[in-house]
Amino acid sequence: MTKDNPDQFQATISTTSTGVGFVAPPAKEAEMDADDLDDYVIPEDHINGAFDGDVVLVRPRPELENDHGDLTIAEVVSVVRRAKTTFVGTVQKNGDTYFLLPDKKDMYEDIFIHTDKDLPDGHKAVVEITDWGRPEAGENPSGTVSEVLGPKGDHEVEMQSIIKAKDIEVDFPQPVMDEAAKLEDWSIDQVDVSDRRDFREVTTMTIDPETAKDFDDGLSFRELDNDNYEVGIHIADVSHFVKPDTAIDQEARKRAFSVYLVDRTIPMLPPILSNDLCSLKPDVDRLAFSAVFEITPDAEIVDQWFGKSVIHSDKRFNYHEAQDQIDSGTDNFSKQLQVLNRIAQTLRDRRFDNGSIDFHGEEVEFDLADDGTPKAITKKDRVDTHKMIEEYMLLANREIAREIKRMTEDEDEKHFFMYRVHGLPDRDRLGELGVFLRALGYDFELEE
Repeated sequence: MTKDNPDQFQATISTTSTGVGFVAPPAKEAEMDADDLDDYVIPEDHINGAFDGDVVLVRPRPELENDHGDLTIAEVVSVVRRAKTTFVGTVQKNGDTYFLLPDKKDMYEDIFIHTDKDLPDGHKAVVEITDWGRPEAGENPSGTVSEVLGPKGDHEVEMQSIIKAKDIEVDFPQPVMDEAAKLEDWSIDQVDVSDRRDFREVTTMTIDPETAKDFDDGLSFRELDNDNYEVGIHIADVSHFVKPDTAIDQEARKRAFSVYLVDRTIPMLPPILSNDLCSLKPDVDRLAFSAVFEITPDAEIVDQWFGKSVIHSDKRFNYHEAQDQIDSGTDNFSKQLQVLNRIAQTLRDRRFDNGSIDFHGEEVEFDLADDGTPKAITKKDRVDTHKMIEEYMLLANREIAREIKRMTEDEDEKHFFMYRVHGLPDRDRLGELGVFLRALGYDFELEE
């Protein structure tokens, strides 16, 4: 609620393609969590020119007639801050005027284009909004073309449309590239590895999709004299190269993640790092963080170690190549992979016995021509090696979280750590699920 108008509050609006909006109620209302309250619905004649993602000032209007079920009506008093000012879409000529039909489906208005030039009808373009119009007078938003991308349907044009619509930065700023250039002559000889555990003589491999360009995690394996196994899960030590508050660090914070499109990857880090120094490529020494476990043949963990390491990958597999090694039993890495797979299967079975749920659904992959256009779409074949890598990543994450908890308790000192957890399911939705499951003949009762 605002100080001047206690019946109004700020919220971020979500809109549909028909111009209906929804906002979450303020968390303090009725002394309940926002998740326990229904959204307000804002009909198209009360949305006042707000679009998806805008921060708006909202006033509840419970007295208005409601055609939207049990949701309470509200209205947008004003737009506080726009979420977007540029839109990508298709140019449409209508007589002597032009409109942009936005790709963004929840942008429910076409955009009038101010121009004194001829524009190619049916081409994709980027438009910068200059006037949001007057909704009460039926005026559409309007703007100017900042870039014409090319004909709709062309593969590269559609890829650029996605990139620009999502405001994805492709090129790195010059200060970032200047810092990256200083790393081009880097070698392991420049590093004092005496404070790192050395796994360069231990059999190590990476297993990734066939099209992967960067290999950011790997597995090592060796048999111990006591008939147990040492299994190492290794990830690239990016922190060795990306120092706080450098240009590379600031750009990585801004990007937050790499973007994977059907035909390309737009990395979070410059290529010298993402595709080289922070990629666990075969036949070169690489710096890593490692979670290393001594595991019995029955998949019981008897010892563990976490820390900085130096590794040397012996082989880069894709998932199906690694699966062939397991199935054949006669190739160079078959024995190691068979043991790793058997342990992973035991860990997986144990995890499901403890209540874990497999949410994996079917995925598809695209077979692309040289120009990037799809030739075929096929269902991904999920083999045991997919599950094996998944299981060891889960093992590392789970045991590291437990170690941080142990450190906090034993040392009586809090350690900053980011946990990724799932919230409890909504009880009302579980009730709806129960109705569905009982209709299929399953027993489903909610505990009080």
